[in-house]
Amino acid sequence: MFRSIVCVLVALAWIANPLAAEEKKAPVKKAPAKAKLKAGLKGEYAIMASTLELTEEQQTKLAETVKAQQLADVEAAKADKAKVADAQKAMTEAKQKKDAAATEAAKKALAEAKAAIKTNKTALDEKQKAEIQALLTDEQKSRWMGFTISRTVLREMAWAKVTPAQKTKIETIAMETAPKMRGEGKSDQEIVTAVKASAVELLTDAQKGLDKSKDAPKVKGKKKDAAEEKKPAAKAEKEE
Repeated sequence: MFRSIVCVLVALAWIANPLAAEEKKAPVKKAPAKAKLKAGLKGEYAIMASTLELTEEQQTKLAETVKAQQLADVEAAKADKAKVADAQKAMTEAKQKKDAAATEAAKKALAEAKAAIKTNKTALDEKQKAEIQALLTDEQKSRWMGFTISRTVLREMAWAKVTPAQKTKIETIAMETAPKMRGEGKSDQEIVTAVKASAVELLTDAQKGLDKSKDAPKVKGKKKDAAEEKKPAAKAEKEE
């Protein structure tokens, strides 16, 4: 009997040893460490780097691109300012000479120079946006699109006081909906509207009943306008 027990124990020990050896041979793989956020990235770019978990190489290129874009913005602003100043000077000189035709031409040139500021800024913004998008993978582009859309929807639905669980679902909806609708040529506003419609369906009846006007911006001067309206009425009564 004793001999049988010893044999069983020896057999168990022999089986356990290879298993222990196998466990030692297969070390647990560690998850790759996230790249540290570069000091040069701030604001929206820092959020992008963190949210999309950009690699060090991507962060370096992003920081370089942003710096170049900022310099381009300064140069563009200087050029636009110079054109406006030239047009204003030409109009002033034309008025001093009392030259109606020259004054009208200078006035038109000034209006065009001012309008060009907005046009140039829009074109530059689009160019810079494309440069930054080029640094991202397709997966990162989709994630960023979903993130920005869900962020807009959540801001516009602040009145509903959504729960963490609802927030997660809205983010998932945006992540799935945004890339698909963008592929169909839909605008950001159309995507936001669609995601918001789906988000509202997640709300409880109590949330849907909340007063949205509480988060509406207050119109300054409203009381003053009302007071001004009363003055003529009071004056009219005295005259009568």
